[in-house]
Amino acid sequence: MQDVANLVGSGWLRARGAASSTARYWISVRRTAEGRTVARGSLQAEFATMSGGVAAGRATLILSNGEAVGVEFTRVGTSEAEFDIIGAIPGFGGA
Repeated sequence: MQDVANLVGSGWLRARGAASSTARYWISVRRTAEGRTVARGSLQAEFATMSGGVAAGRATLILSNGEAVGVEFTRVGTSEAEFDIIGAIPGFGGA
C-alpha cells in the first residue's frame, strides 16, 4: 500500500441511539496495489457515543471541514477507538 495522506483534526461523532460527542481524529489514507483508496484511523470521543456506533453497526464522523464519513469500529476502548472508513473519502474518492 502507498501512503497518500494523513488527516488530523477535531469534529463530531454521531451514532444512532446515542448523544453526539466531540471527537479528535487521526486518519491514514492509502492506495492499494489495485488502485483503490482506503482509510482507517483512530479517534478519541465519549465512550457512550462510540458504544452507540458499535451497537448500530456504524457511526458518522463529521470532519473539521464539515464533511461526513461513515466509520465502522474495529476496536473500542474507554476513550479511544480504531475504525475503518466506509464508502468515499472526501477529497480522495473511496472504496
